[in-house]
Amino acid sequence: EDHANQNGGGLSQQVHPSRAVVEILNSKQVSMSMMAVDIGSGGGSPECGPLFGGAYGYKWGGAMVDLRGGSDYGPLVKRIVHKAEPPTIAKLLQDACIPYDLDLLKIDIDCYDWEVVKALMDAGFRPKVFSAEITIPFPPPLHFHVGYTPDYTWALVSSRPKEQQVLLGASLSAYSNLLRPIGYTLLAVDYYNVIYVQSQYIHLFGDIPTDDVSAWHAGWYDRPERTRQGDLQK
Repeated sequence: EDHANQNGGGLSQQVHPSRAVVEILNSKQVSMSMMAVDIGSGGGSPECGPLFGGAYGYKWGGAMVDLRGGSDYGPLVKRIVHKAEPPTIAKLLQDACIPYDLDLLKIDIDCYDWEVVKALMDAGFRPKVFSAEITIPFPPPLHFHVGYTPDYTWALVSSRPKEQQVLLGASLSAYSNLLRPIGYTLLAVDYYNVIYVQSQYIHLFGDIPTDDVSAWHAGWYDRPERTRQGDLQK
């Protein structure tokens, strides 16, 4: 599949986290753990779900972490009904026997996501593919992320005051500042979502924009439908 020549934006408008995992698998250049982790899975698992469900002919195992529970994908996928917090997240995954070289890590908890990811990276976890929801209105090179406090009370984004509904998670450059120094390259921006892969695999995806500014423009700012996003126009 020629990702680089689709829609002019390359993977910044095309790739999906689980598809990126499969591209690496199909390259036959690496041993896969066949494990994925979805943090913030209570509202569904569109990123990891295809892997957990066997959409590509293989069934991945792993874990889903959410205080609200999550979908039941069978015995290979452990449902960890617990808050995802920086001080405890690494032990939760270790206790669930998640390998440090898992294939896909996805996070979307609409709060201190960046802090949770940093805690996992500091503990030695190195997913081949990383996916997160980002605070897209903060353009590169702005570094924004929500800090962790033990007394943080989570609430649905739609229930928060309008002026606070974009103040969640982290900006694109915040993730790049965290991940690039430890061997990751930006693969795609697609509206609110971002994907990174370990740099050793980026050549598998063709000639695509991997710098923050170009990917941010191709994946969100320069897309004509952006102006019709009501949630960012209010």
